[in-house]
Order: sequence, then C-alpha cells, then structure tokens
Amino acid sequence: ETLEGAVAEGKIKSYGTATWNGYRMEPGEGEYLSLAEVLGAAQAAGGEDHHFRVVQLPLNLGMPEAFSKPNQSLNGETTCFLAAAAQRGVTVMTSGSILQGRAAEGLPPIIGEVFPGFSTDGQRAIQFTRSAPGVAVALVG
Repeated sequence: ETLEGAVAEGKIKSYGTATWNGYRMEPGEGEYLSLAEVLGAAQAAGGEDHHFRVVQLPLNLGMPEAFSKPNQSLNGETTCFLAAAAQRGVTVMTSGSILQGRAAEGLPPIIGEVFPGFSTDGQRAIQFTRSAPGVAVALVG
C-alpha cells in the first residue's frame, strides 16, 4: 500500500523486489518467494492496475536456478522463475553475473567452447547471464 501510494503521489513510477535467495528456493523453504503470491499482494494493494513491475535476482553460471529450477506456479503448472515472470509481464534484472568475481577467471574449458568469440572468462560469464531468455538487464557483480 505504501508503494502504491508513492506511485499515486508521483514519487515513483513502479516498484519490485530484490532478493538473493527467495525466488531460487524450493516452495516450503524458509526464504522461498512465490511470484504469484507477491503479485497477489500487489494486486490487493493496488488493484488490477498495480505497479509491481520488476524483480532483481542472481543468475550466473554457479546460480542458474532462475531458468533451471521449476519452482513457480503458472496456470496450474510449475515452471522456472524467468518463464513465470515473462508470462506475467514482470521485468527481470539479474545480479551477480560474474559471481562476485569468482567467474571472472578459471572457468572450465567447456565454457569457452560453449561461448566462442569471447576473450575472457568474465565475458563468457556475462554472456551466459545476459543471453538467458527473459533477462532484461544483467548487472555485473
């Protein structure tokens, strides 16, 4: 309600959530966040025209759950977070593209084969993240 009020007052245009673990966990785990439930809360606060628009979560070679783990409910099915967000019109920004520097060097040779044309492991790690379907922004870190 506070964020919808800030939109109504012209202080912000939209809002969202940022979490390191919530959207990567299994349902039932303590930090798990259901995008459907978060959007339900936004709808309860702002109606059908709520302003929840964006999510930030980590996605990198060591944390691929946003597209590899089916943990979100969508139309009675279970799917990965990126697919659920895309279907619901939520913009996804990813963080930790180079796994806080740990993916900037020393990646297994297969990564170079999968991502040819890049001269460093850091570039390959960023490409992995930014090329994931449904990612609008890949923050480096």
